[in-house]
Amino acid sequence: MNPMLLQFIAKADNTSAIISAIIFGALVLLMILSARRGGGGGGSRRSSYNKGSFKKTGKNLGLESHHIQLLQKAVKDNNIANPQRLYQSPGYLNKILQNVISDVEDANMSRGERNRVINEIFEIKRRISRGADQVKRYGHTKNLKLGQDVTVYSKTLPPAQSQVTGNLENHLAIETPVSADGSPMKYRPGATLKVRFIRDSGKVYVFLTKLREYRKVDGIDNMLVDHSDKVEQNQLRKSPRREFNRPAYFQPVEVITEGKGKKARRRAVVNKNRRFLGQIEDISRGGCALYSRNPMRKGALLKIRFDFASGEDISVFGKVRSVEPTKPFGGLMHVAFTRVSMQHLNEIQSYVYGFFEE
Repeated sequence: MNPMLLQFIAKADNTSAIISAIIFGALVLLMILSARRGGGGGGSRRSSYNKGSFKKTGKNLGLESHHIQLLQKAVKDNNIANPQRLYQSPGYLNKILQNVISDVEDANMSRGERNRVINEIFEIKRRISRGADQVKRYGHTKNLKLGQDVTVYSKTLPPAQSQVTGNLENHLAIETPVSADGSPMKYRPGATLKVRFIRDSGKVYVFLTKLREYRKVDGIDNMLVDHSDKVEQNQLRKSPRREFNRPAYFQPVEVITEGKGKKARRRAVVNKNRRFLGQIEDISRGGCALYSRNPMRKGALLKIRFDFASGEDISVFGKVRSVEPTKPFGGLMHVAFTRVSMQHLNEIQSYVYGFFEE
């Protein structure tokens, strides 16, 4: 079986047993490292808590035993008086997990092992976030806060990024999007718009509304649209996602057959003669939403290249799961990643979970 072909059509390898062994080994290394850092000082306060309750909460959120063990070690190392706070406060959990990642970076292990352990730390974050957010809902646009990033869709203009600038009694104020040349995008009053936004650690919501009027406030052009009590969740991916809105290049990947009969072999090849520009609207560990004026068909394979503001260059391979046509042209491709290096996957997760900012 050709490895290049398998990277596109095969499911990810089940490495849970390997990861578990690595996690346990990493725990030993981290304990040694933490003891050295702590200098053996006997005056530090030790955390005392109900370990049974902590384990039960973790299991209810979907954590595995080695996840909980790693968190328990973090509780001890950071002298956390209220460990349940790790399950309740996303910001506090980020802070503690960043400390754990810092210890992993300093530990004596190979880069491959280090990347796998860090990936498992992000898995802890993903599971806790997913379990905690199941109870959250957005039933009405009156719940939207000022500054919320949104994407506006219409039948006449391409998708555009904007933000909520006001939440009035009868209307929602959205800053009028601007085109590439900096001029305001003008939608017809009374036009139906679809507005999309991301909240709750990566859940996507959409609602339909009508544009009522334009109004300038403090020199800023705003659109007043109707409120809606039908805000629907539109999450196609299991993993949390985050707005990205950065350019990307993508190329088709074709599977060709070489040889005949029993000697026939299939090989995946990147078409270097065709390259298209798009924009990644949001991203997660498992995929992205990629807008382009030249979308590929459902089921197509592709290679995507993009970078972070830090300059980190990322390459991923993926498969188009679905395409949403956008008027007057183009489409939004929902891409599932089929192959991405562990290092790049960790870079993506670090951004998605807010461990570093663009």
